[in-house]
Amino acid sequence: MRRLLRNPAGIALLILLLQILLLVLRPGLAGNWLSPLLVWVPVLFAFFFTLRWKAWKTDAARHNLGSKRLLQWGAFGFILFVSAMVFRSYDSTNAMQSDVIPTVRILGERLLSGKPVYVTITEFGYILPPTYLPMHWLPFVPVLHLPVDLRIWAMLLFFLLSTPALYWLARRQSAPNASILTLLAPALLVGLYLLGQRDDAGYSVEWLYAAYYLLLVFGLMKENAWICALALVCILLSRFSLVLWLPVLPLWFSMKKGLKPVAIAAGIVIAGIVLIYVIPFLSRFPESFGNAQAYYTKGALMEWDGQDWQKPGDHPYQISRGLGMAWWFYRLVPGSLPERILALKMVHAGGAILLGLLFAFFQLRQTFSHVPSGVFLLGSLHAYLWYFYSFIQVPYPYLFIVPLTVSIAWVALLYAWQAGPETPASE
Repeated sequence: MRRLLRNPAGIALLILLLQILLLVLRPGLAGNWLSPLLVWVPVLFAFFFTLRWKAWKTDAARHNLGSKRLLQWGAFGFILFVSAMVFRSYDSTNAMQSDVIPTVRILGERLLSGKPVYVTITEFGYILPPTYLPMHWLPFVPVLHLPVDLRIWAMLLFFLLSTPALYWLARRQSAPNASILTLLAPALLVGLYLLGQRDDAGYSVEWLYAAYYLLLVFGLMKENAWICALALVCILLSRFSLVLWLPVLPLWFSMKKGLKPVAIAAGIVIAGIVLIYVIPFLSRFPESFGNAQAYYTKGALMEWDGQDWQKPGDHPYQISRGLGMAWWFYRLVPGSLPERILALKMVHAGGAILLGLLFAFFQLRQTFSHVPSGVFLLGSLHAYLWYFYSFIQVPYPYLFIVPLTVSIAWVALLYAWQAGPETPASE
């Protein structure tokens, strides 16, 4: 334990294990008040400790992975098989249990049949404005008419899209065991969710959106504006959580690579958003985006009011599981439920803006120029995401798949670039 606490990589690993314990295996183990803090506060402190670390390699070694790749895909295949067996107990077509996958199916079927996509959904017995952006459901369209479980398809895409980043990180690990763990990490994370959050995993396709972030990680590590731009199109058109961190990226590219790659990347992102979303969908239903955001607030209010099956006086189920800071605002902020939710949204947005500006300021001033670029970029994204997801209005367990996936990449990157695990940061 002492050895781990003396270096950034060890600290990041301990934080990741703590997050898995509190979010996946034993949610709320430390209580509704303390558990949410233990998930995100250590991440911020650890990142600033990392920025002060001096012992970095000038270039990480590159090893041949060889048969380790076969082991990785064997593990992926095994997890896909186990998941398929587990999911047989969960009817993902039942909107009364969860409307996530039914909504994906309806939007995809509308596209295939030539019907308007972003009109109100009434098939579930209640009114639901489509809240999903195109890259949230488009990747499932090719298999809608095939005998394919969309949950398994999402996992397969997760494994495929994460492979470039995993190979990059695994090849640069000093220890063979670290390389193997890096390659197997996505399969291990899925397995942990099957153990600790089976119900949520049984109704979710969140793995796809985590894959988009690992594609971005690959672009950051390669310092490739094209790859980053493609990943950003996917991210911004699925869940746009990172939008307030985004200025850090073009600022870094402009300072390190010049304005040309920034212009190219910006063109790809804008063109992707316009061609995939604005022209085919938003232009026909310009009110759909605003309706979706309004429904998120309405849905949060319903969750904060408690579930129908709960006893009178019980705390709302989804925000009293120790998974997010919503509990703090529910209990401490005076006023009506809408006023408490508004207070949470203000702190959520305000804190995210401040973090984005702070990281951009660090980059502009080159305050931590001794830190490898990839470490700064991924570390700032990692810290930002944990703050963002911790202050989300309704902290469903499956939502944390995204920041946990980024945490895995963060730990692997630190082990690849850290030169002296035994060297104090002051030396």
